[in-house]
Amino acid sequence: MSGTPTAPLVVLPVGPEAAFGVGAVSLGPDGVHGTMPTGRPFVGPDGRPSVGALGVLVDDVTGYAVIHGLVDGAWSVSAEIWLDLIGSLPDSGTVSASARVVHATTVSAFTEGWVADDGGVRIAQCRQRGRAIPDNPFDLEPPTYHVRTGATDVAELIGLQPVDGHTTLLNITPDLENPRHMLHGGVSLCASEVTAVLSRMAAGVDLPTSSIHIAHTRGIPAGSEVLFRAETRHAGRTFWITEVTGWVNGKVACVTTVSAQNL
Repeated sequence: MSGTPTAPLVVLPVGPEAAFGVGAVSLGPDGVHGTMPTGRPFVGPDGRPSVGALGVLVDDVTGYAVIHGLVDGAWSVSAEIWLDLIGSLPDSGTVSASARVVHATTVSAFTEGWVADDGGVRIAQCRQRGRAIPDNPFDLEPPTYHVRTGATDVAELIGLQPVDGHTTLLNITPDLENPRHMLHGGVSLCASEVTAVLSRMAAGVDLPTSSIHIAHTRGIPAGSEVLFRAETRHAGRTFWITEVTGWVNGKVACVTTVSAQNL
């Protein structure tokens, strides 16, 4: 069944949106829409436009579409997010994203959408499965934050620290939190993809990221330290698969599959 929203869409701006320049998140007649700039600092360690940098924008439009679609009206958490490239990411200009509800119940919703360049050409497809939680958005108090300045790439932008060729560390500061004072799902997607890129680079592989699927197994609260570890699952000349696990206090918090291939 399709969702029947019972309340207007409430968009709560937080640090990740400011850091990634995500704006104009709003509900239109055909779904939820948003935009963000491209170019530096939204590049990965390989110097390419970062696919992971789209995470906050994609999580926002697909996530707010979940919230709008849930049958009885509720806030939600991002259980799973998919992002698949079908074109090239621009190294300048603006990209836009939109999403709509595909299926919704009182406990979960599934949404799908697209990312397009500023010429309207679709460059990526995105999806999210979100789950309802009891929080009332009017009661949420988003954290006070300060956006990092002077970053030259996306790892610096979020404060992701390389530990070795296959491991990174992320401290959850207010500028990375969602309105519930948890790590924003789009930031965890971004950190996972950057870790996968670093792992491929350590293996001498120059294939670009083509697809990302992240599953959040538990919320990552403010002040936490997340250790992202990458493991190669398939090492081919034209196709590479990396699994990145985010660990918090010895427990799995997210698992991300990152594929790489030339499109």
